Order: sequence, then C-alpha cells, then structure tokens
Amino acid sequence: MRLVGSIVGICDALRLCTIQKGNNMATLNFNEKQILEKYLEMKDGFVLDFYNSSFHDFFQSTFNINIYLDKYNESGDSKAKRMRTFWKKESNNLVAEVLHELYKYKNEENVQVEEIIYKLKNIKEKINLNILDELIDDSDFNKIVHLIENEFNSNGEYSSILDRLHTLIVKFIRHLCKKHNLTFKDGQSLDSLYGHYKNHLVNNKLIQSDNSLLILKSSVKMIESLNNTRNSESLAHDNKLLNENESKFIVNSVVNVITFISEIEKEFDDLNKENDDDIPF
Repeated sequence: MRLVGSIVGICDALRLCTIQKGNNMATLNFNEKQILEKYLEMKDGFVLDFYNSSFHDFFQSTFNINIYLDKYNESGDSKAKRMRTFWKKESNNLVAEVLHELYKYKNEENVQVEEIIYKLKNIKEKINLNILDELIDDSDFNKIVHLIENEFNSNGEYSSILDRLHTLIVKFIRHLCKKHNLTFKDGQSLDSLYGHYKNHLVNNKLIQSDNSLLILKSSVKMIESLNNTRNSESLAHDNKLLNENESKFIVNSVVNVITFISEIEKEFDDLNKENDDDIPF
C-alpha cells in the first residue's frame, strides 16, 4: 500500500501544521499590495529604477538572497513579477525587512507604506496543531495540544514549550502504536517507541520515496535527543533554558515529523473508511 508518494507529499503535509507567520507567506491583502505596487512603481514590470543586475545585487548584498532563482519565477521573469512572487513565498518578517530597505532606497515618505511595514513586522508567530485534534479524540492528549498552542501563541517563546512538546510526541507515538497493535512496555523510551512505529511504516510499505524514508530514519536520532533537551534545557526542571534560535529549530523539526506522520495516518484512515464503505451487507 502506498500513502505518500514523494518529498512533495512531505511538503504538502507541512503546510497543514507548522509554526508559521501568516501561513509562511507575507500577510498582504489586495489593497496593501496595490499601495506597495504603486509606491515601488511596478506597473510596467519594473521595480523602482533597478536594472536586472542592480535588482539582483540589492537582494544578494543586503539579504543574501538570489531573487533570480526559479522559485521566484512562478508568474514570470520581470522584476515586478518576481517581487510579487517573493511576497507570496516569504515570511512577514523577511518581506518587511526588504520593504524597509526599499523604502530607505527610494527615500520618499509614505505613511501607508510605513504602516504596512510596521504591520508585517509585528505579526506574531503562531503554532497550529489542528490536524492532531482531527486525528486523535482523547481529552488528555488534546489538552496538551491546546496548552502548547496557548503557551506559544501568548508569549512567542519556543523554549517555553520544549517540555510539553516532549510529552506531546510521547503520547502521540504511544497512541499510534496502540492503534496499530504494536506491542510496547509502559517505560519504553521515546526513541524506541518511535523506531518501533517507523518500522511499522517501512514494513507495511506506507512510504514510497527512498528520500522520504531517509528523512524519517534520520529523525530517530533527533527524537532520541529530545529527551535530553527536555531534562536539561527546558522548563521541565530548574534549568538554564536553551536559546531561542536552537529552540525554534528543534520545535519546527519535531512539529514537521508529527505533521508528516499525521498526514500518513489521515490517509490511512480515509482509505480504510473507503474500503469499509465498499463492503456489501
């Protein structure tokens, strides 16, 4: 049986459950885009007075971004079209920084543009684990999900949820082991449980892509080290908290694993439901 076909499947899954700023793209409405396009003189495919080379140099030298990568060529090759795609694909904070530099470059005061930049810079990151509510109907588990969401969404600190994230993934993997009748002991470690479940996915051929499987296997070590992070660098004990950059990296990595597995389980449940509906009575 095949449920997830390739790395594309992983990418689609990650859009549903992640720590995000405006769903991983700049949160610009239609009117705000019109204001920016007018200010940046984008009507005829240009951006201010930039040539192709100077447009490239602006992004490369200021932000270490190659604006002429294929990812920014989604709607066309003009500077204006690449800028629109950049707004679509990048985060609020990054788009705000680019707009701020362009605003300084043009050196022409515009209150509306300033308000847009300010708004983008002040949109808080949020964590959304709704897919887990849909997947697991358990009050204790859902309570932990909501505690993580509420804690992070109120203070925006990744380090503050490391301990509960560990609790969440332990309960999550145990639930899946029970669901698929995989035997385990009460005191079995998280990495052992996760390895057990990963073997279930491999043995039942629920992963098609070798690359997907490689990523999943490599995440076993990450899951194993999460226990040490919880015990030594989180609020679980009287610890010095891990810095925010590394906390963010760990949280995002764990959430990505949870999301991918959740998508596999959701497709598994949907497939079983379809098969049950086909049984004649």
